Formats: sequence, C-alpha cells, structure tokens
Amino acid sequence: MHWKQEYGKPITRKALNKPVYSTKAIKQVSTRQQRLLADYAAQRKVFLKNRPVCEAALTNCTFVATDLHHVRGRGEYLLDERYFLPLCRNCHTWINEHPAAAIEKGFCISRLSKTI
Repeated sequence: MHWKQEYGKPITRKALNKPVYSTKAIKQVSTRQQRLLADYAAQRKVFLKNRPVCEAALTNCTFVATDLHHVRGRGEYLLDERYFLPLCRNCHTWINEHPAAAIEKGFCISRLSKTI
C-alpha cells in the first residue's frame, strides 16, 4: 500500500508497528481431546487393575502389566476396550519395534484392514 490506506486514511506509525497476527498461544491439546484423554486415563487405570498380567509374554517379559497397548491403534479406538491389550514395558517396546512380527503374532491389527 501507499501513503494512504484503502479508504483514504493516512497510515500512522502506530498502525505500522501493530502485529498482524494474534499473540495468543495455540493450545497443544484441544478441549475435546483433553476430555477424551481424561476419560482414557480413568478407563486405563481400571482396566489394568482388572487385568494386571502381561498377555504377550515375549522374551524378557516381567509379567506385570504396566502399559496398555491399542491393538487397532488409538485414534477412533482410543476408548474401545475390545482393542486393549495389557502389556509389560518390555513386551510393549518389542511390539512397537517389530510391527510386522506383531501383526503376525496377533498383537496388532493393520490399520489398513477393514475387518473388525
């Protein structure tokens, strides 16, 4: 723009120094997702209390379930207990590091498959 704005008003120094963007920080997690995660935390605690033993029993298994694995992935299945699998940290790490073998052994369901 030139010396005058669109409607003929002169541009002032104050107007030029104004930021053209919002200074308000963007939330890291939306309000909706915060509610879902709070529900998940409560559900996870009850689930692991009811099923305290690791169900994978792979190499170096501690047999104490501390993690909750989502067989079908989180996303839309975050609160769906049909796809929860209680695991120890060692087994959960192995499953995450060996996705093809985990699918073969039935610890994961491919996100591309349409079967439930």
